[in-house]
Amino acid sequence: MTRKWSGALEIINQNGDAFDIQYTGSGQFKDTGLQVQDGVHYSDAKFRVADLVVEPVKVYDPDSPDYDPAKPNKECDPLALPFNMDSIIDPRNRFTPLNVGAQQILHFKPKQAVYERNGSSVYVAKEHTIYLFQGVDQNLGTATEKTQLAFPFKGLKLGSDGKIKISGGDVIWLIDGDLTLTGDTHIWIEKESSLTVFTTGKVSIGASAKVIAEQEGLTKKSKLPVFSVYSSFDGPNGFVFSGASSLYAAIYSPLTSILLNGSGQLYGTVRGASITGTGGTGIHFDQALKNAGIGVQPPGQKPTLVFKGWHYKPYQVADESEAKSAE
Repeated sequence: MTRKWSGALEIINQNGDAFDIQYTGSGQFKDTGLQVQDGVHYSDAKFRVADLVVEPVKVYDPDSPDYDPAKPNKECDPLALPFNMDSIIDPRNRFTPLNVGAQQILHFKPKQAVYERNGSSVYVAKEHTIYLFQGVDQNLGTATEKTQLAFPFKGLKLGSDGKIKISGGDVIWLIDGDLTLTGDTHIWIEKESSLTVFTTGKVSIGASAKVIAEQEGLTKKSKLPVFSVYSSFDGPNGFVFSGASSLYAAIYSPLTSILLNGSGQLYGTVRGASITGTGGTGIHFDQALKNAGIGVQPPGQKPTLVFKGWHYKPYQVADESEAKSAE
């Protein structure tokens, strides 16, 4: 396998391991002065291993509904999300699209959303059963621990200088289609609130678009990540982040490639069929998210998200121009 090193990329060996990197085959690294350890370039023979064996990470949950004991690691989807997405977003739905545009501000709270500027529509959350949130009590009165309130849309686009505010608790979006942030837009998530997105389509966060969280990690009450995306999309480049600002998020898109091609940093967690980073993008794992209150758990046990390690596998990723030409 041959990997090409491009841009101002570097490996940060925070734990001071013996090797920053080890690889088989041939490695091609751009000579920017960053691809060295103790003065030795990564192309040196000391970093090459004749028979490097990386133990695959066991990523499938035996308690998942479609667990196959004959193929325990058949996909990188321990939450069995694509299998269960139809139970969250009915494919026969009659959702309507949401577009937030120039000079509009739409304010979401767990029960309803209203336009604060240049709009008159009021969106009321509907009750939905979301298996991942069993045991997560939104404390919203009409909803039970097994039923959540959520806002359904047939695609959501935030463009121009439109803005969305999230406050008052845990807001859930069900998007049968794409989530697109373009232009000088932003989603603002206030302290002790969260935004959880379930989507069947692509997620695209453009160069000037921002998702701003007043706090990071988990909310104190519900133990949900302040911003999380769960996607069942299985085409190429299902999650594209080309932002110049940093993004704090928990991304779960097990069947699609994830493309990070901006200069901003991604903080949180990310799971995808493959992850490609170009430019100055970096990924920083937040250990606080290991205690996220998601997933179906045995009675009396708290669900946890555990970082097991890395499993490297060659994967062909289409770039954005190829993906668009194929649509």
